[in-house]
Parts: sequence; C-alpha cells; structure tokens
Amino acid sequence: MPTLILMMTLPLTLGPGDSVTVAQVMAAYEETFQVLVYPMGDDTLFTVVVPPELDGDNPLAGFQDDDGFFLTYLVGHALSFNREEIFEVEAPVEERKRLFYEALGNDHQFAEALLTSFGRYLESQGGVLVGWDQAGEVRRVTEDELQRLAVRFFFPDAVTEEGKLTGHICVGINGLEDFDWERDVLIEAFVYATIFRALRDGRYGLEAEFRRALDAAQGLGLSVDEGTMITRAQGAVWAVLARSDNIRNMLRDSYELRKAYVPFQIVL
Repeated sequence: MPTLILMMTLPLTLGPGDSVTVAQVMAAYEETFQVLVYPMGDDTLFTVVVPPELDGDNPLAGFQDDDGFFLTYLVGHALSFNREEIFEVEAPVEERKRLFYEALGNDHQFAEALLTSFGRYLESQGGVLVGWDQAGEVRRVTEDELQRLAVRFFFPDAVTEEGKLTGHICVGINGLEDFDWERDVLIEAFVYATIFRALRDGRYGLEAEFRRALDAAQGLGLSVDEGTMITRAQGAVWAVLARSDNIRNMLRDSYELRKAYVPFQIVL
C-alpha cells in the first residue's frame, strides 16, 4: 500500500514539471470539492461538486481541467464514510460542512484513490508528488472487461404509462452494485468520466445507442409484469451494449489520450 507522508510547504502557482506535496493537495480539498446547499422547503439538500474551473494556484487545477469528471466520481464513490449521514446531522449548515471536510481530510481511503491518480497524472506532466510513495503495479484489464463495466452505467429502470421501456445513464443508480467483477473505484472513475465527457460533447451517439438497445429489449416481449420486464431488460440491454462499436471506440479513444496516467493498463 502506498505510504502517506505529510509535508508542509507554501502554495505555489503550478506549471508543467512542478513538484507538489501531499499537504498542498489536501489543503485544497475545500476549494476543489465544494459543498453546495439548497433549501428545499423544510429540508436542506447538500451536494458535493467539483467546479468547472479552479484557481491556478490549486495543485489540482490542471488535473481538473483534463479530467474533472474523474474527480467528481472519486468524491462520490471513494469515501470510507457516508457523507449523507453527515449532512443529515441535526446541526447548523456550516457545522455540517465542517464535519464533512474534517471527515474528508481524515479519510485515508479517499486520499489513496486521489493521490494515486493525481500522482500518476503529475508524473505524466513531468512533475512529482512529494510525500507519496506511488505503487509500482497497476491492474491489467481487457477491452471486453472495460466495456462490460461501462454498460452498467446504462440503466433500464422504468416503464412509461404507454408501456415503453426507459432508463437513464447515471453515476448513482446503476448496475454496478451486483456486477460480478472485482470493483476498482479508479477504473470506474475513468469509465464514468469517459461516458459523461462523451455525453457533454455529443460524441459517439450514446443516447441514441441506449434508446436502440432499449427498443431491442422491448421487442423481445420480456414479460407482462413490469418489474420482471425491467429486470430482464437490464440484462438484454447490457448484452447489446457490450457489443457496441461506438462504446468500444469511445473507451479506446479515451484510454489512448490518458494512458500515460490512468491507473490501469489495457491488455489485448
């Protein structure tokens, strides 16, 4: 397991080839992972976002520019604590935010995921993450494994009043929970980021691809029972998308652009 060593240095404006310390990264948590609060009647909704731009002296600014969706996934799925439990504490809003950042700063599991990925990114830019002993080996996966993981983000989960299957592409409610594969939050973050960049940029026709897969599943006459229809549709849709050239090309293109720092290696 990588070793975490805290070292204090002054903030600096970063450029290619710069060194960054672990302490500088952790000091930037509050700016990088921002808690937004929305009053909802008698309730209050808390969410954590990575802003589209970070100040130039934030050590994670370059990583965010290149891979902001990756960071978004980590702060939602690499935590060892339940952030919703903190946000539901009976306390003033600012106290709940303070408790969240305290938990985040003490979360070694999150730090390991973030620093492993950021350390590799920094090295790809000619820099060094001082105070982090980077693990030498990375996981090796096949393109088929990566695609089978990717399709689980496409989630059939409802039937309209007209009896039409529908679903969503989602980071939270998806098919990963019971996926028969050794879970790896860093590989999941890469896949999630790849999908949502493609959706944002309108590339690879993912929404149309999902709709075609839903229609193909619908045509199988899966069941007259709505719940059974949805469950069977999930397997059918994933089987169709697992053979999608668009999704395969999307994953290949994303990997080629980032293979210098992604925390895994594709083997053919």
